[in-house]
Amino acid sequence: TVDLTDPTNVADDLFIDPCVPDNTVPACDSDGDGIPDGVEEANGTNPNRADSDRDGIPDGVEPGDSDGDGLPDNLDPDSDNDGIPDIVEAGANPTMPADTDGDGTPDTQDPDSDNDGIPDAIEGGADSDGDGLIDALDPDSDNDGVPDVVEAGLAFRTDSDNDGVDDRFDVDATGGTDSDLDGVDDSASARDTDGDGQPNTIDPDADNDGIPDTVEANLDVSQDGDGDQ
Repeated sequence: TVDLTDPTNVADDLFIDPCVPDNTVPACDSDGDGIPDGVEEANGTNPNRADSDRDGIPDGVEPGDSDGDGLPDNLDPDSDNDGIPDIVEAGANPTMPADTDGDGTPDTQDPDSDNDGIPDAIEGGADSDGDGLIDALDPDSDNDGVPDVVEAGLAFRTDSDNDGVDDRFDVDATGGTDSDLDGVDDSASARDTDGDGQPNTIDPDADNDGIPDTVEANLDVSQDGDGDQ
C-alpha cells in the first residue's frame, strides 16, 4: 500500500488537492459542513470547524441572517434575536434543530416557535410551570389548563405580512420601534388582565378574583363569580 500522505514518498506527487485551483467548489470542504472552504472564508466562518459559533448546529444547517443584524446565523449565538440562545432552542439534537410548531422553520430562526401568537421574545426562556419546557415552546406556560393562545387573547390572529409575528406585536404593523431587530415592537407586551405585571399566560390568577385559573378553567363562565370571561 502506498502512503500518499508521506511527503518523502514520490507517490505523494499523485495527490490531488480538491481546493486547487478553486476552493469554492463543493469538493473543497475541509470540515464537512456542506460549505466550501472558500465560501466560509468569504463569510467569516471557520473552514476547519463544522460549527463555527459552537452552538451545536453545523454551519451548513443554519444559513442566512434571520434577524438581519449583519451576523450570519452560523456565527450568531441567537439567530432570531429573541433572547433565547440557539443552543437552547436547537433542542436535544442540534444537528437537526427542533421545529416545535412544524412550520418548516427551526425554532432557532422562528419568531414564534410554538405558534401561539405570542413572540418568543416576549414569552422568553423561563420555564414558569417547571415542566422542562421553556415558555416560548410551551402551549400552556403556567399549566393552568388554559392554552396560552386563549389567555393572551389571540384566538383570532392576523399576520398581514406572513413573517410569523402577529400584527399586534409586529413592528411592521404597529409602526413602532424595533431596536433589537427581532421583528417585535419594543413597546409590545403580553396581555395582563389584572395589571399586576404578570402576563396572563404565567399568572396563576389572571383576573385576580381569588379563584385560581386552574379552577376557573373547569367552571362555566356564568359560575366563575367575577362576571367576566
